[in-house]
Amino acid sequence: MTDDTAAIQAAINAAPNGGSTIYFPTGIHISNNFQVESRNGLRFEGEGFASVIKRPPRGGNTRIATFTGGSNFIITNLALDENGIQNYGGVNFYSVRNVTIENTRHFDSNPAPLGPSNRTDRYSYVFGQGGTPSEDITIRNNTIEDLQLEVDFARRVTISDNRLSRSCCTAGIGGFTLRDSAVMEDYTIERNVVVDARPNGIGIALDLDPPSTNNCSIRRIRIANNTIIRRTTNGYGVLVGTPNNSITTHGNVFEGITIIGNRFQVESTAPGLPDDAAAIKANNRSSAANIVFNQLTITGNIMINVSYGMDLRFIQHSVISGNDIRGASPGIALSDRMQHNQVFNNLVNASGGIAYLLSFSGGNNTFVRNRYTGRSATPLQMQEMSGTDVVAQPTYDANPPSQP
Repeated sequence: MTDDTAAIQAAINAAPNGGSTIYFPTGIHISNNFQVESRNGLRFEGEGFASVIKRPPRGGNTRIATFTGGSNFIITNLALDENGIQNYGGVNFYSVRNVTIENTRHFDSNPAPLGPSNRTDRYSYVFGQGGTPSEDITIRNNTIEDLQLEVDFARRVTISDNRLSRSCCTAGIGGFTLRDSAVMEDYTIERNVVVDARPNGIGIALDLDPPSTNNCSIRRIRIANNTIIRRTTNGYGVLVGTPNNSITTHGNVFEGITIIGNRFQVESTAPGLPDDAAAIKANNRSSAANIVFNQLTITGNIMINVSYGMDLRFIQHSVISGNDIRGASPGIALSDRMQHNQVFNNLVNASGGIAYLLSFSGGNNTFVRNRYTGRSATPLQMQEMSGTDVVAQPTYDANPPSQP
């Protein structure tokens, strides 16, 4: 096929700012990284999924496009084909404002096989770390296959009503720090469906990657009413923190993160989960990473057949309530200098194991009105609690409600 990059670039260069449309008619359009630099008010539109922008058939990390600076962009009614990308690729954005991506399909018509040396992330859309954070980003109603979605350096982001399947290779939806002083603030991630992130990938991730990054701000994040399903893969549901807690960091802030009304489901066809593959994990196993999770709200989540419900460490001033967890042991675990937290009105079926685990308290935690059902060898296990904690034994519920 003919390389259309020059023609696409010429159309972009000729389009006036402030309301121009770059139109892609029905057909396949080959693009080798067209550039949109410091422009304003451009709309990229096609005839739905019949209009395909396709990466050239070559190795490496050739992108479809790069947007640098500028504002007021719309990408809509298009299909984008990564065509055998082996690492990275995608449509990349740096320091942009007011971007809407909606009603697109981003896929890979020839996904590269996964192997020991070929498991690098492969992108659909990625907002990377430019000179300033991108701002006011909306990504909605898109279908993404065999690729992951990343918004790594931004403020005021809405990611909603997207469907992602077989995302490769870290997370379906992710925010990763990339380097020091990253900013992820005021995100809403809601009503998305993530199916079979792979391999051992995460449904939704907000973490230090690489784990040596410092002075990063991850604040006011709402993860609500998403569905994360495992049919052929395993791994975490939501991971907040660091993938390697043995590395010392400083100045990183995780604050005001709300995880509410999500559904985590592992089906019988999925492989066995690792013991620590929690549906929700605030990950900082040791004090070396020097992260405190402040003002987490985790409420109203449903978990079905997960091996581990919640693994929450170094959290403070947080609320864990109204969660329904079936088939997990432990169901909810809080540990490592936890303090000033409230845990109440949760229900756990621990499948013969530990329903609730509280350990190494920092004091002033309240654990009351929690329930368990089914077989549980240990409804509540405690270790090194504080005299300032208020703890009531969970009660047995012989007739729990059917899990929706």
